Amino acid sequence: MSGFDKQLAGVEKKHDDIDYTDGIFFSRFCEQLERYGSGGEMPDGISSELRQLLEYRRDRLSDRQLTFTEEIMGAKLSETEGRQSKAGIYQIKHISKAIKRRFTVKNNRGTSYSGKENVRLCADIVTAEPQNISDDQEFCCPKCGNIAGLRQLEKGCESCGYSSFVTGLFPRVQGFFIRKSVSLHIIDLLKTLLVGAVIGFVVGIPMIAVSMIAEMPPSLEGNALKTLLSDALIMPLKCALLGAGAGILTILARLIYNEVKYSSRISKSSESAKSLNTFMKKYDRSFNTEHFEETVVKLIQFALYCKDAKELTVLRTNSPIRQYPIIDSVYTGFMNVKSMCAKENMCILDIEVSMLDLYDLRTRFIRQEDVFAVRLQRSLSAVTDKSMELKNTECPECKKHFDALSFSHCSICGREFPVWEHEWVVKDIKIK
Repeated sequence: MSGFDKQLAGVEKKHDDIDYTDGIFFSRFCEQLERYGSGGEMPDGISSELRQLLEYRRDRLSDRQLTFTEEIMGAKLSETEGRQSKAGIYQIKHISKAIKRRFTVKNNRGTSYSGKENVRLCADIVTAEPQNISDDQEFCCPKCGNIAGLRQLEKGCESCGYSSFVTGLFPRVQGFFIRKSVSLHIIDLLKTLLVGAVIGFVVGIPMIAVSMIAEMPPSLEGNALKTLLSDALIMPLKCALLGAGAGILTILARLIYNEVKYSSRISKSSESAKSLNTFMKKYDRSFNTEHFEETVVKLIQFALYCKDAKELTVLRTNSPIRQYPIIDSVYTGFMNVKSMCAKENMCILDIEVSMLDLYDLRTRFIRQEDVFAVRLQRSLSAVTDKSMELKNTECPECKKHFDALSFSHCSICGREFPVWEHEWVVKDIKIK
């Protein structure tokens, strides 16, 4: 390999990673998401579909007269991870980071529920260079979601008056999901050791008095006094070491417990992901399991939080979707593909997705793990486009943009827009 080829290979390898600015943008999104979770404004630079989902979630909490506060903290000693790919004129970056999530929900009767968990926040972020965007290209206003051309958005949105440039539209968070972590973070390990050592040290202090009284010599002179003081100082340190040892045993017990409890599920999910990836690559070379996870979690949450499933074109079930009193749903990371088939130009998947749900039963809250049985359908000729937004879709007939997430026909020319030819739709969903 020539020197130039080596240099080029190094550039390509670097291109697959995320840079410093991506980490800064992702950190800002985490901060804004936390403020939103405590009743603040929507995060900046999110897709119109994500905005719609967050609005559905907030409406559900409001309708049930619940106060929900959320705290998101980046775990120390945990780096932001990511990789990127290309979709037309856009760069798609899948970024994730280990975080700690704490939340509290309270109803108007004073009943509350609090939870804290180690999770990974995973997001698909779309970026675009200004030179790749034309003035007449249409986007959703980042403030209100109104569809307009870039030139109009620069002058000011006709709906809300907000002015935005290309740099205000991108980067954009296309979608995100929270995945529960089954591993122990480094900060948790260090905390366990520190707590054990501190408890041991504190326990050692009263043991000093007991030891001094029990071993008090008749005369405190010379070496006898030195020995007594030396033993008194060493006793708390010995207890601190014993406490740290107990902490190590606690950590080992937790690791063994996690291994026994989750290893088979992790193995099954990994095998399912490999099988799905192999199957889908036959029809869609750009298929990505991480983006598929984000899509499935988003569809489940749309089904849970939307008041009327008929409002959304991605929920195409033959029977009404049951409304569960679920107010918080977190992906556990376990997904099992039960069946995959291709017939009549349609790809049909039956999958089971494990979600950790919080139920509002009015008088109390219950948190439990649910398994959703979901049937998904998509055209075999569809190609995964991680930069596409259904709420800002170009009609293939009149080339005008309209909201294909809420309307099955173009609002301009009236042509039907078959969502399943572009994105996954839910044909059936229920809790097992």
